[in-house]
Amino acid sequence: MNWKIEEVPLQERPESLNRWHTKPQTMTIILYRIPIERSASSRTSDPRIQIEQAVVSAAASLLGKEPWDLLEQ
Repeated sequence: MNWKIEEVPLQERPESLNRWHTKPQTMTIILYRIPIERSASSRTSDPRIQIEQAVVSAAASLLGKEPWDLLEQ
C-alpha cells in the first residue's frame, strides 16, 4: 500500500472524499491536508482524531471493507 499527502483535491469530490482519495490500481491512498485540518477544527480540538478517521476510512475503501472491520482486527 502506498500513500501521499496533497494540499487539496484537484477536482471537487463528494463530501467524504474531499479528505481522501484512493487509486486501487496502484494501491494508493491520497490524503488531502487542508480539508482534513478544516474538518478537525470544526468537530474536535484534537486534529489527530480526524486524521485517524480519514486514514482508516481511506484504507477501508481501498480494501473494499467498512472502517469498523479494520478496527476490530
